[in-house]
Amino acid sequence: QSVIVTGLPYIAAPPTNIGDHTWVNLGSRSDNVSWSSSSVALISGANSSISNPAIGSPTFNIPTDINTSVGFKVRRNKATFIGSLHGELRVFQLNASNGEGTRIYNADLKSEASVDNRGSMISTSMTPTYNRWKIAYNYGGVGPVTYVDVFQVYYR
Repeated sequence: QSVIVTGLPYIAAPPTNIGDHTWVNLGSRSDNVSWSSSSVALISGANSSISNPAIGSPTFNIPTDINTSVGFKVRRNKATFIGSLHGELRVFQLNASNGEGTRIYNADLKSEASVDNRGSMISTSMTPTYNRWKIAYNYGGVGPVTYVDVFQVYYR
């Protein structure tokens, strides 16, 4: 059972599925997320039913609306398949009670590409309702692996 995050700044380097502030696999299968001490691997599958790996943050205790900044470092492996094999990296702010989300970031992520926006973080607001995060990657092919190295939230 994950403990609610009660303070900012929050840094998960990497997000982890053990300890007090655990992240969870939000994908359709248990084998499309692999946890390690250096990163979380989002592993794409062979068809659309298993090609949307995603992880979800612990819930944050947000008593009132606050302005925040969100940063992350995510990278893709080298595709060993035909073509460039690219898909979408998506970051959502989630309603913890019903799981519905608002997309705050979306980008094409090609083979061997990376995104590190910690120098120019995304401005958003956290609320008592929208107080969780989701990182997702989609591609309908075997081979692409996306690594989440860091996720962070700061007061703005």
